[in-house]
Amino acid sequence: MPTVSPLCMKVFCSKSARRWMFLADHAEAFAFPGAIPAQTAETAEGLMLGLRPEAVKVSLEPMAGATEMDAHIIEPLGAYNIVDLRLGEANLRARTTSGFVAKPGMRVFVRLEGDQAHFFSKASGLAVVAQHG
Repeated sequence: MPTVSPLCMKVFCSKSARRWMFLADHAEAFAFPGAIPAQTAETAEGLMLGLRPEAVKVSLEPMAGATEMDAHIIEPLGAYNIVDLRLGEANLRARTTSGFVAKPGMRVFVRLEGDQAHFFSKASGLAVVAQHG
């Protein structure tokens, strides 16, 4: 099983408690449906987000909460592929069925599964617990 890929990101919570994640320094954000660490009430620039490729959902059509990204590298692994996705300089890995993303350069729609997210301190590398509820 592929390991967790740590991503540098920023988290912003709006007054309506809607959470947004910005990968690296990219201007586009993902709506984030999951729980986040308590210290991110306003902004968190000292966190890394860890997601397994299975927690990254890919669609060929727009879907709620999705961000459009480019397929960069496709690694065939039998019944499934690991697809490296790119948004600006940020990279994200997703697991798809074999052949779902036909070729590098395709534009796809990507949504993060928040309940499968893991947060780490950028400074220490230690896990940071998310608050549910």
